[in-house]
Amino acid sequence: MPQVGFSATPPLTRRRHALRGRSDSPDVRPPVNRREPAENLQTAKTREIEEQGFASCGRFNCGLVKSGLFKFQMDPFSNGTLDIEKPGFGRISTSREPDQKNREQNRQARKTRMSRLLAALLVIAALCSARDAARADPERATLHVIVALVDNATQGIVPVPARIGNGNDPAENLYWGASLGVKSFLSKAPGWRRENCVLNVSRIILERCSFTLDQRLAVVADAWRGVSIADAMTQFMKEAATPPQGGRREMVLFVGHNGLMDAQNALLASGFPTHAPHTRSAGVLSCLSDRYFGPALAAAGVQTAVTTFSLMAPEAYVVEAIARVFAENGDETAMRKAAGAAYARYQKISPRAGAGVFLGRQTRASGSPSFPISPAGPGKPKER
Repeated sequence: MPQVGFSATPPLTRRRHALRGRSDSPDVRPPVNRREPAENLQTAKTREIEEQGFASCGRFNCGLVKSGLFKFQMDPFSNGTLDIEKPGFGRISTSREPDQKNREQNRQARKTRMSRLLAALLVIAALCSARDAARADPERATLHVIVALVDNATQGIVPVPARIGNGNDPAENLYWGASLGVKSFLSKAPGWRRENCVLNVSRIILERCSFTLDQRLAVVADAWRGVSIADAMTQFMKEAATPPQGGRREMVLFVGHNGLMDAQNALLASGFPTHAPHTRSAGVLSCLSDRYFGPALAAAGVQTAVTTFSLMAPEAYVVEAIARVFAENGDETAMRKAAGAAYARYQKISPRAGAGVFLGRQTRASGSPSFPISPAGPGKPKER
């Protein structure tokens, strides 16, 4: 039996009833009449928050509110808006859900911050580009390498293994995808960076790769289908006969079999373009190129940089040696010497024999051979 003077409803039950708004317990106050004046309703809500010890105060700690550090008032018609006041800090108004105007303002503020951040990133990128340009040679040179893929079926060459002698497969071709091919060699050479490669540029250009050398030289190399070697040579001569734009340092290089030695291309040189002398440089890395291409290059007005005076293997280490000297603004003699040194090192022949491939006139005058000696025996030039 309940004691006299005490409520039969336990305190925890009374609190639960108060939270649920039930009035069946004699200890629970009846709900405030919604029709009472606003000030009575506001007082009731305030008292209810104080008794319960919690409220929807947004980001503010309700324990501080209950402990009296804050004085607050709740507007019964403000959809949960709570006005909080702390002595010395003024008046703060918060809401559990901001209205549409606040959301729009926040959205606009985020857009403004993102726009400023993007602008700052663009400025940083521009500064970095300017820094790299300042570090680079102000006269950055460009080199275009035209590679005619070796093809056992259509070119008059000493046959090479079938896997590397397919003119339709740049990935395995001796002059492109093999270890000493232009693409593979320049991709791994110190100081070189391969920027990108694109397959099937056209019906006859099977792949195009871009390289840079220490921010001083930009190289574009094209792998031409083996059967289209005549088109590759014609394109090379067109570029050789074209003056550079804006006084830039430009060079074009042909790499591959000397197609002018084949009977089907005997009349091709008669149609090569001509031009007055200009500053573009050109070179031909193929067998006996000075004899076959020399007159055409002179008629094109180009500065002949490198040609050959014997049978030879037009592999990428020679291209790399010439490119380095050209990037350093070296002259024709320096390019020929660098090409001869690289050729001697990779072919394992004497430096004089290697120089004779690219400096035939000078070396023949001193009695040295004008072609590299094959390890298989004297007097047998290495040709690929």
